[in-house]
Amino acid sequence: MFARCAGVLHIGANIPVISVERGKAEVKMSKKKKRIITVLILFFAVVFIVFIREVSRSKLEKLVRSCREYYKPCWKLDYVKEDKEQKQIFIRFEYRSHYQERSLQLLNTQKILTERLVQDENSQWKDYTVEIAFHDIADWFVISNISTNQENLIISSSSGFGSGIKIDLKMIAEYLPDAKELDLHGAHYNSIEEIQSFRDLKRICFGQGTTEEEREYILSLFPDCIIER
Repeated sequence: MFARCAGVLHIGANIPVISVERGKAEVKMSKKKKRIITVLILFFAVVFIVFIREVSRSKLEKLVRSCREYYKPCWKLDYVKEDKEQKQIFIRFEYRSHYQERSLQLLNTQKILTERLVQDENSQWKDYTVEIAFHDIADWFVISNISTNQENLIISSSSGFGSGIKIDLKMIAEYLPDAKELDLHGAHYNSIEEIQSFRDLKRICFGQGTTEEEREYILSLFPDCIIER
């Protein structure tokens, strides 16, 4: 009888130990569930925010962002604005990170946007004029009056104050031969002959001025061109 009672007492003595261990396990499980729930809430919150942002974007902005492979990683889209009354579009990019081919990226970006916005027959903006601006601190490069026929295309830039948006005149002529006006403060060229790829220049201002020989060469190609010092 004593042994049996002792056995009962022995078993009974272990019960509180089992209860404590079970309690610890339940607490750990509860904390794990809370962490999982918190992670899930954050995940769905991010998904919801991204969804709302995407839904709120205009058709025009979505088109511009679809060209991200051309402007990333160097440039970041700042804004896209549409003036339906004046039929104008304004697009601005900001310098994002150092990239060796950022000038080429810039020119390729304007090229693909021009094709999709005003040169595509199925585009709802084919009758618009477009301005695309690239900014880097105090430097900028702006292509204005982009249109289907490019009859009033203007290129303006300022470089040398920030980390520099330095685009050679030869490269501008190659990608934008229809430009009618060049307002390049800090123009970069090895020879003024790089200008010969333009088709019909009407006005030039290089900021740093031009030599008499350079002026004569420009006027030999474009007799009606206004050269500002």
